Amino acid sequence: MIGEDVSERLEVIPAQLRVIVTRRPEYACRACGEGVKQAPAPDHIIEAGLPAETTLAHVITSKYADHCPLYRQAQIYARQGIDLDRSTLAG
Repeated sequence: MIGEDVSERLEVIPAQLRVIVTRRPEYACRACGEGVKQAPAPDHIIEAGLPAETTLAHVITSKYADHCPLYRQAQIYARQGIDLDRSTLAG
């Protein structure tokens, strides 16, 4: 080998927003007679709330570390097809 040319490029991969679905089936045991059993639900950082921990971390980091106001964050989410009000982000 005589040599090689190496070039580097910086590529942006936008954030991915996903809905995580948790299914908890219910089972009944005829033999034991204890009725219906179901696994406990996973803990949520906001009780019965939609955002995951990573979503909250992103909103807080964008607001306080990157100085991106909530109305701009709402616009960014809207461009990605996610409808979030500023009041929802603030809550």
